[in-house]
Amino acid sequence: KGQYFPLPGSSTFAGRPQGMSAEEAAALETAGLLMKEPDAPMITAAGIGRDWPDARGVFWSEDKQVAVLVNEIDHVKVVASNAAGKVREAFTRALEVVEMLAQALAGNGREFMKSPNLGYLTVFPSDLGTALAASVELALPELTKDGVRKQAVDAGLALRRAGGEAGESAWVVERV
Repeated sequence: KGQYFPLPGSSTFAGRPQGMSAEEAAALETAGLLMKEPDAPMITAAGIGRDWPDARGVFWSEDKQVAVLVNEIDHVKVVASNAAGKVREAFTRALEVVEMLAQALAGNGREFMKSPNLGYLTVFPSDLGTALAASVELALPELTKDGVRKQAVDAGLALRRAGGEAGESAWVVERV
């Protein structure tokens, strides 16, 4: 259960012809879920930002632990979180959402695009196969100290500030 929030200015969702409110957009942005119009040349050259912001939005569960971003870059991006740090529970919940989406598609005679050779198809070749890209948001207050951030980068990790509830100490850590 939850609510769908079409992007501000989107006119393609009949239930909300002007899109989400400024307050809803601010809440989604604080949670790191508000998608931005793409401006990277490679992305725009592929037509990904065409007709922005129409037909784009975010479904956000009532408990705020699952979001489905619609037509950001790929058609669907499932984001699951767990405030208690239970990664397995968040991952299981994400899989349940993907399965629900697959069942809904099957009920309409459709399915996620899949190649027998490449697996599930996505915009980015790096995600072909499982179509899975995972990241973990961590509170790492020591990361701002001299040398610690450099060690993480030297270990092959990509780091960016998350801006979540942990504020300045919240980081998204991804393997490069």
